[in-house]
Amino acid sequence: MEIQRARRRRVFDTGFIDPRRVNVAMLDQYPQETEDNLVHLLKAQHYKMFILLPYNTEFHWVLLLFDLSACTVNVYDSMDKKKSTFDKVFELIDRAWYRFRHLVRDNWRERLRRRFKFPCAKQKQGTNLCGYYVCEYCHCLADQIITTRELDFIRMRDNLTTHKEFIAAVQEQLMGFINEEILDPKGEFYYDGNTIHRSLASELAASTTTTSKS
Repeated sequence: MEIQRARRRRVFDTGFIDPRRVNVAMLDQYPQETEDNLVHLLKAQHYKMFILLPYNTEFHWVLLLFDLSACTVNVYDSMDKKKSTFDKVFELIDRAWYRFRHLVRDNWRERLRRRFKFPCAKQKQGTNLCGYYVCEYCHCLADQIITTRELDFIRMRDNLTTHKEFIAAVQEQLMGFINEEILDPKGEFYYDGNTIHRSLASELAASTTTTSKS
């Protein structure tokens, strides 16, 4: 959802990593493949200033923001878990970064710095709403990247005065995306059962028409 939003707003200096490619389950079962995935994704987006990776560890979602210009990874965590919680993923990041620096030559730091416990919205004790908070972090950071570039704290939406309003806002945004982009036949991600995506089908049709004319 945020990838599409960034693209439509012509925000090209912010990248995203699909959490299905880099996650704790993949890391446990396929450590080398996960490391290869991260190296590939960093290399493919090395020209970006920021890369966002939602990450789940110990049944808890956080947002890892790679600030490539500062060679830093910022950890946005709604529960401020202890740093050791992230040892495994940072071991992965360190290995991937070492390989990345040798593939993409630039003035990179030898090791990425880590920054924890940012002043951002925190979830209430006893709730399991960390995924909602990561969605909100992504949404608000995307705006800050465009406007201020100051990412030391997240400016949450000012009109959300209660916890319920905050959760409802994320739900409404997600449902709006599903209705407009997935369920609507005109949506970018609408799927009608065909194996060929509509945009690809139109490209093939155009190519066929051009070939027949020539």
